[in-house]
Amino acid sequence: MYQFQGFCQFRTTTYTAAAKVADDPDKQPQGHILDAIDTLSQNRDAWAVETVLYYLHRLVAVGTKNKGASASYRFLAYFASVTLSRLECLLGDYRASIKALDVIYDTNAELVAVGEDMKSPEELVNGVFPARLSLTYHAGVSYLMLRRYKDSSSVLGGICLFMQRGFKVSIDLYIFCVLPIITTFSHSFYFDDIYLDWTTS
Repeated sequence: MYQFQGFCQFRTTTYTAAAKVADDPDKQPQGHILDAIDTLSQNRDAWAVETVLYYLHRLVAVGTKNKGASASYRFLAYFASVTLSRLECLLGDYRASIKALDVIYDTNAELVAVGEDMKSPEELVNGVFPARLSLTYHAGVSYLMLRRYKDSSSVLGGICLFMQRGFKVSIDLYIFCVLPIITTFSHSFYFDDIYLDWTTS
């Protein structure tokens, strides 16, 4: 996913730089910009969104649909679902972003052996902090964009409390990172001129 995101940023930066030069007739594009545009035009299907989505869906399916799939395939499936949720959120398909997490929250999913312990998919993902943070952030944003404010508050509030407990040594982190999120998702909100009070619902 990070390679795909890096490629998209590279492509956007290249085309933006070329567009700036094209608007000014006195300037000529730099050689590396011309080379990059030539390479991009020859490889239009490189890192196509449809291809990335296909492979992520395929990884999830191979590890979750096949009973008796190896632990490696299941690990790949669960972490691919987190990445798929992230990609769908970035593409603006918030329902698909939430749907991608179904395999992680499936109560009937097989337990996965991690060392001598058996863990559920949710416990497995929560054990890897960057994956947990990505899952929580993109699920929270997706719920927020779907106007499911209570779900968004619950998801984001949970990670904020986890981070507050985990980073007690750094009050600066709490003040500048966690506190604004908590205050943003406090118990009472005004959205679209409708007053919502979570304590009464």
